[in-house]
Amino acid sequence: MGVTITGNNSANRIVQDNRSEIIVNALGGDDVIILNLVGNLGGDNFVDAGSGNDIVDNRFEGGNEIRLGAGNDTYVGNGFALTGEGFDRVFGGDGNDTIAVSTSNSVYFGEDGNDTFISEGWQNFFSGGAGTDTLSYELRDESNVLGGSGVTIDLAQNFANTGAIRIEEFSSIENATGTNVGDTIFGSSVNNVLKGRGGSDLLVGRAGNDTLDGGTSADEMIGGAGNDTYIVQNSGDIVDELNDGGAGIDTVKSSISFSLEQSAKLGGVVEKLTLTGSNAINGTGNSAANTLTGNSAANTLNGGSGDDTLNGGLGKDVLTGGTGADKFLFKTALNASTNVDRITDFNVIDDTIQIDNAIFTTVAGTGTLSAAQFVKNTTGFAGDGNDRIIYESDTGKIFFDSNGSASGGSVHFATVGTNLALTSADFFIV
Repeated sequence: MGVTITGNNSANRIVQDNRSEIIVNALGGDDVIILNLVGNLGGDNFVDAGSGNDIVDNRFEGGNEIRLGAGNDTYVGNGFALTGEGFDRVFGGDGNDTIAVSTSNSVYFGEDGNDTFISEGWQNFFSGGAGTDTLSYELRDESNVLGGSGVTIDLAQNFANTGAIRIEEFSSIENATGTNVGDTIFGSSVNNVLKGRGGSDLLVGRAGNDTLDGGTSADEMIGGAGNDTYIVQNSGDIVDELNDGGAGIDTVKSSISFSLEQSAKLGGVVEKLTLTGSNAINGTGNSAANTLTGNSAANTLNGGSGDDTLNGGLGKDVLTGGTGADKFLFKTALNASTNVDRITDFNVIDDTIQIDNAIFTTVAGTGTLSAAQFVKNTTGFAGDGNDRIIYESDTGKIFFDSNGSASGGSVHFATVGTNLALTSADFFIV
């Protein structure tokens, strides 16, 4: 006959220190519940964790029923059952729950919320339920150090092969995370986030707007249809958009120098490139209309052909639009010492300098800059109280003057060629 333990609305700590069955009704509060502590044996317990952000630590898989209830809860399950099906039954309830298990033949239901299942086991079943849910095999890292293998996860077919004939099944899982060795992960028809972590991984997004992140090793990432995002961290990474049929607007986010031109490292057409991290790295576009965005360091961005948008971000950047009608966007905090970009090929017929009114706060209006707010001279100073953008034609420097006064408020933010036929029409307020 089991013992019944009822908590209260405080943060309770409940420990089962023998093998007798218990029934726990924890009620409210952020509770900690430890089951099967002695000898890591026992089982056949019932827990209702109630409301609050609870932690349930179950040391032995064996016929337990756990209901985590409301709140962002954490469940840890250990101890492999030798036989049987559905040895433990765990229900996440409301909230964004984390369920981490080293078990077999048990069933886990995330129910509501954005839940994360982390498995080191086999033959388990995971149901994400409502929300955007994730299945991860990062717990296998330690065993992989001792010679373990990666996993194969297929979000469309609802199964994961964790080695030999060890299969786990699941439903309503949108995102997947692999191990520290080479994994193969397939997405589904919805929006997926696929993470390979360590090892040389193969990630295939299929349909949907997917994010593919292979990790630090040399990975192959195939987006498929949709607006896909590729996280590039290794010079050996391969980005493949050949099978998307030209559909979608795709993005590479790279912490190393990267080119969108087709090569052995990139197949198909990717439209956007964002440089990440804080290293001085470079980005190159292709023949499409690209959007190139720098990071916080000094970057060199080259749009190539096509009507491109270049945003250097922070740092002293060198921007080259290439052929086409290009836009140069300025939307980071101005600093004449550390954040001045040089535009190497500004063309007054085709190109435009875009300024963000959240940064250029005293520039009036939106759209094309009014003639009254622009002045071209060789002093770099405002001529009257209306002047906000000043082109110093003999040096190519472009200033923003917050108050239209020659005595202060002027900040150098860009440099173009000298003696250009620059007018207010070359500036656009966004």
